[in-house]
Amino acid sequence: MAELALLDRAELFARLCVPYVFMAFLLIISLISVPYPLALLFDAPFLLMIVFYWSVFRPTLVPPLLVFAVALAYDLLVGMTLPGLSAVLLLVLRLGLIDQRRYLMAQGFALIWLAYAGVSLLYVFAQWSAFSLANFQLLPYRDFVTAYIVGIVVFPFVYMLIHITHKILPSNKDSLRSR
Repeated sequence: MAELALLDRAELFARLCVPYVFMAFLLIISLISVPYPLALLFDAPFLLMIVFYWSVFRPTLVPPLLVFAVALAYDLLVGMTLPGLSAVLLLVLRLGLIDQRRYLMAQGFALIWLAYAGVSLLYVFAQWSAFSLANFQLLPYRDFVTAYIVGIVVFPFVYMLIHITHKILPSNKDSLRSR
């Protein structure tokens, strides 16, 4: 009997690790440098997609400290000129998404995608504005617009993968014990 409980705990732990492993995988993908034709696919804001999805559907999986730490690590690893900017932006967006969570959870995919497009636009515009202010000039917006468009195009595929990981998660801590 104790062995069965141990197996149930191991399964629960493995299931709970799936979203974090997927988050790490997307973080690594966003850090990879590839030749130009494929580079556009890797410009997508994968971290924003992960934080968006989990903030709406399971906010307890991405606590503020985790969002801050992962985004700061990302900024430092890519050599961003304003380290911590992504962390602050993602925390603010997470807060806003949690406020709208009830409304967004009741919507179909099309409205979720539209909400992501709006959140992504705010995120990209805030990044562009911060970098422009830091450089005391208006920076070219082409790279930011490209990342925005690629993010909107790639979002449905990432959403499907994240949604699969969401289905793997137990509905609550007791769900495995009830079998």
